[in-house]
Amino acid sequence: MKFFLVKFASFLAVLALALTACAQSKTTPAQEPPAEPGATKTLVESSPTPVPTAAPGESPMGFTDLLDQKITRGEWTLEEGLVAFLKLFAGEVQPSGDPAGVGVQEAEGTGIVQMAYEYLQNGTDEEIKTEITRLLTLIVPTQAMLDPYSIPEGSSQRGPGLAAPIRQTSEECASLWSSGFPDPRTPSFICFLSGTRQIGGNDYRVYYPLAWQGDASKDPYYAATLEAIENAIPVYQAYGQVKSIYFVFTTLSGATNPTTTLAVTHIYQNATEACPVILYPASLALSLPDFKQVVAHEIFHCFQAWNLRDQLITAGYASADWWVEGSAEYFSNVVYPNTDYEHRFASWFASNSTTKPLTDMTYENFAFTQFVAEADGGPTGVLKLLATMPITAGTDKQLAALGAYPNIDTLFERFAQEVIDNALMDTSGSSITFPDYFSRSDTITATTSTNYVADPFILNRYQLFFVSKHRFSMASAETGAAGHESAREYFGSGSWAPFPAEFISGCQDGHYILYVLNTEPGKQYHLTLNTTPVGDAPCDECLLGGWQATTESYTSYMQSVLSPTGDITVTSITGEALAIFNDNGIGTAQYQDFVVHYTSDSSDLFDNPIPMDFSLTFTGYGSGYWTADGTNLTFNAGEGNITSSIQAFISGEPIDLGETANLLPEVPPAPIGSGPYTCSENTLTYWPPVTTGTVSPIIFKKIW
Repeated sequence: MKFFLVKFASFLAVLALALTACAQSKTTPAQEPPAEPGATKTLVESSPTPVPTAAPGESPMGFTDLLDQKITRGEWTLEEGLVAFLKLFAGEVQPSGDPAGVGVQEAEGTGIVQMAYEYLQNGTDEEIKTEITRLLTLIVPTQAMLDPYSIPEGSSQRGPGLAAPIRQTSEECASLWSSGFPDPRTPSFICFLSGTRQIGGNDYRVYYPLAWQGDASKDPYYAATLEAIENAIPVYQAYGQVKSIYFVFTTLSGATNPTTTLAVTHIYQNATEACPVILYPASLALSLPDFKQVVAHEIFHCFQAWNLRDQLITAGYASADWWVEGSAEYFSNVVYPNTDYEHRFASWFASNSTTKPLTDMTYENFAFTQFVAEADGGPTGVLKLLATMPITAGTDKQLAALGAYPNIDTLFERFAQEVIDNALMDTSGSSITFPDYFSRSDTITATTSTNYVADPFILNRYQLFFVSKHRFSMASAETGAAGHESAREYFGSGSWAPFPAEFISGCQDGHYILYVLNTEPGKQYHLTLNTTPVGDAPCDECLLGGWQATTESYTSYMQSVLSPTGDITVTSITGEALAIFNDNGIGTAQYQDFVVHYTSDSSDLFDNPIPMDFSLTFTGYGSGYWTADGTNLTFNAGEGNITSSIQAFISGEPIDLGETANLLPEVPPAPIGSGPYTCSENTLTYWPPVTTGTVSPIIFKKIW
């Protein structure tokens, strides 16, 4: 038996050599003479596929962004802006005098209120501070102000059921806000219903206007607020301290004096006070699921005040807003993973991230926060990052802290890839879709040298177009910060790699995405990409698509290959041998459960013939650039793994004779490689080249 194994192993080696002989005879494409130094070859201008490059809208992201914009333009001072917005929130500005001027993407007033409170601590204009104090008192009444005008849910004073109104004077209730909630010892009228939930030893109270009772457009939001409390508080308690919170449905704005403000959370400097959340009538236009996620967002602002106090209060909202709002959006999705209200900011992140660092964005940063959770252990990983944020003011301090986070360069690159590939996973387990936005688009038609600059934590991404049917050489140089760059085909999600030294643009214009990243604060990264057209790359469009080899032709082909190695008869072939030609110049040849069955005679020690059955199995694929001019095909498999194994059967008993290593690149990526061919609408005939003798052609039928 040992003698048999030696002979069979020798046969396998002979087979590999036979296939190698076919590979070594493959044709080599003619090379264009190198261009003279300094020469420029101008090619036909391509027509790029239209891809959005503009922002999804011109309006600022939120009220604080609008405030910054107006201060930068010289339209307001900080003091004027704070007072103007607080008057809007207090219902003292009519719609025609709305200081916003234009809408904002997210009408949450928390940032303005927090900045106004910070001005009370650090501002210098006493008159402005007096006005801010007056307005904050109107916007955010304390529980001590509300309780004298409230009755608890289920109180016998009001009759059964939420819809049963209590005796009250609506004019008097309306004047409570404008009069600053006077404090009579015995109020003569009741204006609010209060519902309370006790969780973990803390009270969570909701104040709902009695005047709204029986209004089917409003009553469900009262119940939804209580449900959001019951849903969110236990989730947040798993990650930190959560104290008492109260919620007020304000009547400061309405049909006669509307505002788009959704909600305001006031983060007191005194951490022992209950955290107030003010809900505006505009929030009642949301769907109930979205409304509950908004409530969960506001509750997380209270969580931030208790668990990240120095990073928020001491550093200041204007510095920390990038993570304050981004993490609140993320954690609200942890409470409601299938609501995905935060996805409304996906297009804004896609657009703004091409020009702004993470620290210059706010709500859009739900995307980065979601990624940190995905990459580093969920909510705990997010809180770990937030705990490293500075406790002193300044966006530069925020950038420095982010740049010092462990492994941030690798994390930010992976984040960029997932955003561009739409592979960032939501808390629910589904992917988040980000529209295509690019820092710039470049069309390569001649020898070019292009510089790409990356400032820290900007997701710079570019689309590049290369004129079709040409070969290009690529070279790059990097200077400045230690950056990262990679590229892929526009429709090649996930296949990120450096540009090759030479590539083919294919039948269509080559369409690529390139990202250039930097995570070193205070530095720039420069990538210079030198691109040169170096020759034609003919493309026969007849080949485009998928082809499957016929078993009859492959049987004849294998018979012609194996016959010179001995007395062999190919009996049958099972499985599939495929060739795929894409219009981007990349081709693939692959085997799927492909087995060649044949018989051959061996001999014993006395040279008596022994009939043998064999199974020769090919597995794997080869992929690389292809060109074809209608007569000759050039297909060089630059990557892949094709192996072969052989099994003998003696009286039905199998004997494994071994497996080859990867046959590429020495062996052609059969079923197709380089050689003569003919192509019609549904039939491709390919003649594998050989050094001596002839082999039968392989015939393919088009499958798509």
